[in-house]
Amino acid sequence: MTFWEVLIVGIGLSVDAFVVTVAKTLKAGEHGGRTILSCAAAFGFFQFLMPVIGFFAGEAVSGFVSAYSKYLVFGIFLLLGIKTIADVFKKDSGESEEQTSKAVGIWELLLLAVSTSIDALAAGFGLSLVEDVRLLPACACIGLTTFVLCLAGGAASHRFGSKLEGASSVIGGILLILLALKQLLF
Repeated sequence: MTFWEVLIVGIGLSVDAFVVTVAKTLKAGEHGGRTILSCAAAFGFFQFLMPVIGFFAGEAVSGFVSAYSKYLVFGIFLLLGIKTIADVFKKDSGESEEQTSKAVGIWELLLLAVSTSIDALAAGFGLSLVEDVRLLPACACIGLTTFVLCLAGGAASHRFGSKLEGASSVIGGILLILLALKQLLF
């Protein structure tokens, strides 16, 4: 995979973390700076770690699925893209509107970081099926992309509010679907 393809994967995978950072920053009040930095660091780290784990899990079963790898990569990225877009239309965010201004706690942050990076685990599995992937640089790119986008999203949430959430999810989903189509067609 080229740098640009890995960057597209990173952008697509970082959408959930971006949206959570925006939402948590909006609710953080005077703890906004701390919330932005802690979300960006935790989400970036887990977006780096989970594809590594997924990659090695994929390597373990690659002999069984190598004949179908092109279609599996297509399916994984397509489903991730559709899920990302579908999440925009879910009405129940699972978060209470009556939360008061507070910083994100360590256990909440850990739970959010793991839950927003589950799709990165699946992407890591997909990356193990692609022939020309250098694991650590690809995963570092994904993690760094998430870190930077979460920083930017947190900062922008003070200015633009929650209007960024839906548009960024749709764009990220479209990027993942385009990458899926590229895997199938080329």
